[in-house]
Amino acid sequence: MSRIASIHHIVLPQALRRVIPAWSNEAAYLPKYTVLIYFIGGVEELFFQADVIAHKTFYPLTTYVLTTMIFLITITFITKILEIIHKRTGIPGL
Repeated sequence: MSRIASIHHIVLPQALRRVIPAWSNEAAYLPKYTVLIYFIGGVEELFFQADVIAHKTFYPLTTYVLTTMIFLITITFITKILEIIHKRTGIPGL
């Protein structure tokens, strides 16, 4: 077996099995960190756009509820996709 083939068939699958749980945690926390940075430093992102829309339409409750739903759906979607990947690459019994 060549070096590239051994990396592709042995090393890479083992590495991915160990890395995917950490990636899923980071992927779930990333949107939460951006919200925190928005509130601390005013970085333009989802809630900034919600604030702009709320000021233009004068429907702040509706705007923020919809924004929160989008936020939760995004985080749930990312988490579920990474759970599926983790299950597919997992070793049975470990």
